[in-house]
Formats: sequence, structure tokens, C-alpha cells
Amino acid sequence: MQGRYTIFTSEENQGLETILGDYPNHEHKYLGNTPEAIAGSLKELRISNKDEIFYSSSMEFGTEVGFKTDESPIELFNKACKVYSNLLT
Repeated sequence: MQGRYTIFTSEENQGLETILGDYPNHEHKYLGNTPEAIAGSLKELRISNKDEIFYSSSMEFGTEVGFKTDESPIELFNKACKVYSNLLT
């Protein structure tokens, strides 16, 4: 468990990713492109409300990677967090 995550857009199916580990030994983790898939990835990674989660600037420019609107990536992540919260209860 790393405790700090940056969420950013992925050109893969208009999804979201995060980076695991520290440079130079890091890897990109594709989280998914639906709230349910992203929530499942968050659960798999054991991300909790005690972890620091940041948005990269790409989350505010969704249309640049194929999302419908610039806000779509943030909306997708917020929906995933609600699904994830329900998985934990």
C-alpha cells in the first residue's frame, strides 16, 4: 500500500489510470472506464479515505483524450468513489 495516488486520464477507452510505486520503479495501473470497474480497481488496490488522492491536470481536460466534456473524467471518478463506498459497506 503506497498511501498517495495521482489519478489521470487514459487514452485507453476513455478511462482512468494511476501510478504505482516511485520513479524509476513505477508502473501505470489502468483503473477502468466505468464507475464499477474503477471501484473494483480501487478495492483491489486497497485505497482508503486515509490515502492521499490527487487529480492530474489531465482530469480537467477530458476532451483532449476523447471524453465527451472536459469535466467527464472527474465526474467518472466521483461516480466510482460512490460505487466504491457502497462496496465497503
